[in-house]
This record gives sequence, C-alpha cells and structure tokens, in this order.
Amino acid sequence: MIIRVSALSALGIREQDAALAGLAQHRPRLVVIRYTQQPGSAVAIPSAEREISQHGLCLDTSQITAPTGCLSCAIVDDLSRLLPDLAGTDWARDILVVLPLGVSAHTVLDGCAAIDPASLAPLGLTIGTVAVALDAAGLEDQLWAAETLADAHISVAEDDLSLGEFLVGELLLADTYVLANPSDEPGLEVISEDVIAGVELARHIAPQSRATAVGGGLLARFSRPELADTFDEYESTVRAELGAVAVPVRSAGEVVASHVVRIERPLHPGRLAVAMHTVAAGCVWSRGFLWVASMPSRRVGWIGVGPNVSFGDAGGWLADGAERFRLDSLALLTWHSEYGDRGSMLAFTARDLDAPGIESALQACALTDAELALGLEHWATQPDPLELRSSFDHVHELDNEPHHEKE
Repeated sequence: MIIRVSALSALGIREQDAALAGLAQHRPRLVVIRYTQQPGSAVAIPSAEREISQHGLCLDTSQITAPTGCLSCAIVDDLSRLLPDLAGTDWARDILVVLPLGVSAHTVLDGCAAIDPASLAPLGLTIGTVAVALDAAGLEDQLWAAETLADAHISVAEDDLSLGEFLVGELLLADTYVLANPSDEPGLEVISEDVIAGVELARHIAPQSRATAVGGGLLARFSRPELADTFDEYESTVRAELGAVAVPVRSAGEVVASHVVRIERPLHPGRLAVAMHTVAAGCVWSRGFLWVASMPSRRVGWIGVGPNVSFGDAGGWLADGAERFRLDSLALLTWHSEYGDRGSMLAFTARDLDAPGIESALQACALTDAELALGLEHWATQPDPLELRSSFDHVHELDNEPHHEKE
C-alpha cells in the first residue's frame, strides 16, 4: 500500500477555495492538510496555522513558525515529520496539502523527499497530483504585474519573484490547473475577454497540464477538478529546464498566440541588446535559448515574464563535446550539418502578438557573412552589452506593456 500526497498552490484565496472545494468533492475520503499564513506574520517571524480535516470536519489544528524567515522551509520540516505520523493511521492514505498563498508546490515535493522511507514502512509514498489554482479573469494582469511576492506581503523564500514569475513556475511544475472566476455567474451569456485571455494563456504556458475549471460561462465547458494522479517529476523537470520551448497547436479564433523563432547563425551582441526591447515588448511570456557571438561556447537561456527578461547559463553545446552525456532530443532532431546543435530558438506568447515584427527584428541580429568571417574567437573578445560574461543572473527590466488596450 502507498500514501498518495498531492499539492495545491495559488496566489488568491478565492480561486484556492474554489479549487479545494472541487477537488475534495472528487475524493470524499481525502485528508486535507491546509497551511494558512497568519495575518501580519509577513513582517515579523512568518507563521502559519495548520489544519487537518476530512469530510469537511476539522481533526486537528496547530501553529508552525519560521524563525529563519523562510515559511517554505518550515512547512518542509513540518511535512517531513507529520506525514510519517499519519502513515501510522488507517484513515490517511490520500492526502492533499493546501499551501499558503504564494508558496510553491515544490515545498510539498521537498517535504516528501526529506522523509526517511523506513519511517513509512511497510507503506510507500508517491506524489499524486500537483495542481495550481488560477484566477482566469486576472491571470493576464498577474503575469504583467511588476509586484513581487514581498510587495504582496507574502514572506517566503522566493519573495523576490514577481507574481507572474511565481505563476509561470507553478504552471510549468503542475500536471493540473484549476481555472476559477468567482465573479462569474452560471449561464452568463457575455463572456469576459479577460477570462478568454486567461484560459488561453494558461494553455500556452502549460500545454502539458490537464485544464479543469469551476464556475459558469466559458469555464463551465471544462472538466471539473479532480486529482488524476498524473504527476511525473522527471517530465516536470525537463519542461521547466532553462531554455526549454514548448508551444501548443493554435486553435482557430484564439486571441492569444505563440510564435517560435529559429536562427542558425550566432547573434550579434550589440544588435541583440537593442532588439530585445522590441521583441519582448507586448509579450507576456517568452522563453528559449540563444547562441550569442560574445559567449559562443554556452547556450544562453532566455526567460521573460511580463516586464522582466532574465538570462542564464543553459549549459554547453553538444557539438562542442562539453556535455556529451546530456540527452537532448530537440538538439538531435534539429542538428545542423555545420553548426550542430548551436543556434537560437525563442518562443513568444501574447495577446495580439506581432509575430512578423518579432521575426524580422531577431533575424536581423544574426551575424552577416563578413562578421562571421572574423571568427568566433574575435567576437569572444568584443564588448558584452548584455553582461553575459560577468553574470548570468542579470535581470533586464524592460518598459514592456501589453499591446492590447483594456476597456
């Protein structure tokens, strides 16, 4: 026998409550461990109330504190002790951990990983479902927000993340998302454009996830929330890897689109530094990898959420033999006769996406014949306006704004 542990994360209490109600209906014997951050604890020592319930009845409440200031760490420690205790009962075999707002579902994975398997014997433990609850009408605005988790008075280890960065991370991790729009009414004939955009953005960011929903109108067309037990940790790691690109097939009539740009030659660092403002403007999410002439031996990972674009070291090129044991199916499928797996691939997602403009601006960054003839050794010594050599942690704050206008 096994203990099945699932996780639910969210940014807003209304969508979290709606998702929890739907998931609990799916499994009546579900044991819910809910952590709720205490009011005001974000400015002092973070603390949370932990409630254990089943069939809607509270079985136990307790307080946990985070003297180090990391609420996520305190929950990891609490789960690593609590779950073995529950394993000794005969009623806690299916568990859903509901996290404080702004705390990542990685916390539950880390808590389970910290458990000594011997403490659970003869039972085993598995991760069933990792779900994130979303405000369908507010998702686009949250992705664009410059506000961080700290600005929102959420004290966790990742409090320097923007709201959008948190949500993108959860969507890439999750195997299920739950769309909610508490202000929507069943049978509503006029469907909000913001809800439509939120539904489509979730699909473009997480094409691998099961889309479920609670509510009326457009959301009534989706499957109801359930714990499908489809989480695969290896798959989640691969799709969240820096430089990874995945886009869904676009359906007719969608207002949100994703466009993939592929460039074979190295990119001119100076032209790229100028063009990145153009290509990222109006894009709510962008991701991929670059071959930049000023740092030719490394894959430069690109991740953009709302107003921020960050670069990071995504590893070496297989063609250089630096990472000969890395399995990269995309590199093998797109292998170039001259450049190998070197090259650039970026995907951009937005409402009213200017795909031709993005394509033109990036293609113009490729080295010309004359520039390429100088040799990459030459470019490795030239100015580095994107500061790739000095730091891969540099965040570029762009004056990005949505191209569409809200009424």
